[in-house]
Amino acid sequence: MQDESKGIPRIYDDATDVVGGEPFYVWIQRSDEPLRQGQLCHAPVWYEKKNKWYLEEHRYEPGDEKESTWYARKLQTGRFPEMDGMVKKYFELEKDEILITTNGKIRPVILLREYSSDWLYPGVYKLNKWLCLPIFSYKSRHYQDWVEKDQRLEVFDRFYLPQSHRGGPGIGVEGAARFHAIQAIDARNLEPAKSMCSNGEVKMQQPYALSATALRILVYHLFKAFELFSELKIQKDDYDIFKMFVDEALDSAKTK
Repeated sequence: MQDESKGIPRIYDDATDVVGGEPFYVWIQRSDEPLRQGQLCHAPVWYEKKNKWYLEEHRYEPGDEKESTWYARKLQTGRFPEMDGMVKKYFELEKDEILITTNGKIRPVILLREYSSDWLYPGVYKLNKWLCLPIFSYKSRHYQDWVEKDQRLEVFDRFYLPQSHRGGPGIGVEGAARFHAIQAIDARNLEPAKSMCSNGEVKMQQPYALSATALRILVYHLFKAFELFSELKIQKDDYDIFKMFVDEALDSAKTK
């Protein structure tokens, strides 16, 4: 496997050992542990390619709606079609919504942040999601010098992920986490990724995650990539004062 890599997998292990005294990937000891930040999972990931499509009614079957058929029409750049009535009805589109298809597949993702949102059902029901960073494997078109730039942290929107080596945890094929593809994924659609772990004579599939050091480096690269450090120059005192002012203003408004 290592000979197939365009990068050098061991370098990231050695680097995180120097920085934080731990490898790049670490085992998660129990398969039934709750999902955690930095863990790798498999999930349905949506991403953009050159073309997008929308649906147009072909033949609507009011007596058996699932048997209805639709035309796929290419979405023209900068032009958004008006959905016809039957498309809106069958796909339960709300006002001003249009149904656009996009590409997707099951990919490895890195879990960044768990959260719950009741945006759709305020005060009634919360959807549990994880903010996820998808990983894309390198293809034959990605030549070695190109991949090396990722491993050197020279490309702002990608972070190199080495494949597993030395019998340790990790993804099966080296790839890049692509920041522009960050997305929220329903927690029910996350399946922990596993590597073969040898514990003496016992071999088993075991979940794994980025080490704390590796996760810090990744997040730093993310903030550096999008030039967010200048935005973070606001002092904590300023933030606390701002929040206190808003809280007091809202509390005062309620008492009037």
